[in-house]
Amino acid sequence: MVRVLRASAALALSAAGLLLGPPARGDDGTGLAPSSSAQCATGQLCVWASAGYVGRFAAVSSTTIKSTGMSLAGAVRNRSSKAAAVYSGASGSGTATCFAPGAQISSTSVAAASFRLLTTSTC
Repeated sequence: MVRVLRASAALALSAAGLLLGPPARGDDGTGLAPSSSAQCATGQLCVWASAGYVGRFAAVSSTTIKSTGMSLAGAVRNRSSKAAAVYSGASGSGTATCFAPGAQISSTSVAAASFRLLTTSTC
């Protein structure tokens, strides 16, 4: 009976978001984990699902269009010397939002299904 109560309590805490385990990370650099703008390496365009550089994270460091794995970005950082585009649709489709080199926005709401670095330094 005690074991059942402990399991029930753990399940309730987990459902309430109070029981935290280690952050999940994928091999491609995406994951669900609290992070910071320092997570974005030099030469990358990075997006986070939530403001304040937290939540799902995705980064790109090439001109090849890549999926972000999210529909909206809550924070964006461009640590490259190139301008970068974030697209509302998959595979670079839809509306594009351009971020200049060095852009660092801790709170935004931009459609972000795919993204890439551009070949120029201007939008």
